[in-house]
Amino acid sequence: MDYTACIDRRKSIRNYKDKAIPAAVLEEIRSFLPKCHRLLPEIKWEARLLEKEAAQALSGAAGYKGFMIAAPAYLLLLSEEKEHYIENAGYVGEDIVLKLTELGLASCWITFGSADAVKAALKIDSPLQAAGMIAFGYAAPIRESVRIDMKTLSDVEVRRESGYSAPKLTVEDMVHLGEWGQRPNPFELASDSLWPALYAASRAPSYFNRQPVQFIVDGGQVVLVVHQSEETACLDERLNAGIVMLHFAVLRKESDPNFRWVFGMPEKRYALPAGYHALAWCVV
Repeated sequence: MDYTACIDRRKSIRNYKDKAIPAAVLEEIRSFLPKCHRLLPEIKWEARLLEKEAAQALSGAAGYKGFMIAAPAYLLLLSEEKEHYIENAGYVGEDIVLKLTELGLASCWITFGSADAVKAALKIDSPLQAAGMIAFGYAAPIRESVRIDMKTLSDVEVRRESGYSAPKLTVEDMVHLGEWGQRPNPFELASDSLWPALYAASRAPSYFNRQPVQFIVDGGQVVLVVHQSEETACLDERLNAGIVMLHFAVLRKESDPNFRWVFGMPEKRYALPAGYHALAWCVV
């Protein structure tokens, strides 16, 4: 897969054509599932393909405020409940999303509050817990829509736009050099070997497009810092972190096949502002 191209093309789409996905395409998706990247390989997980009728069953249990997005198909991610299993689901699921993008399919992460309610609505009897859900299909024609970007509950921007492009932070808006608050200038990272991975991370989607992650690039290590928000459900926040980690990792793996993220704070401690914590770090 050309990850750079798929990350650039990948968009969260909420309107789909009423068009069935060919059996051959669904089989290619099924074949990809055992091959996708895992953040924590020791965690047992599975993905279940659901048909469009699942939307009716999930009404009130999934979707923003219980309103489900209608799509031709869905993928439900089920996982063992181990430490960081939600981040792992975000990581695995986003790799699947990029495969869907390669296949010419549009997709969107579906939010939900109660994992138990999702399993009950779908009548799933499994020891694994619902950890994430993705709607997918063929995108409906672009039309003018209302877009909401929420920074806080009191700082909400509403505007009309045509197309699906979401505002993204630049790499310079996400990176600190050595210490928190030391921002790079636009030219410092452009020629750095880390640039492709950082750019890929800046393209990652997030709940309400809030992009709550930052990176501290400190010599031979990179620290992933996450902002904890009162407006974002814990599950969505943790899924977002896994998605960003996948975007960064797939570009690093092109030059370092042994690349991996390590959860927790590295040996060096950083003075982070209130509301931020170091989730993971890696050696580069």
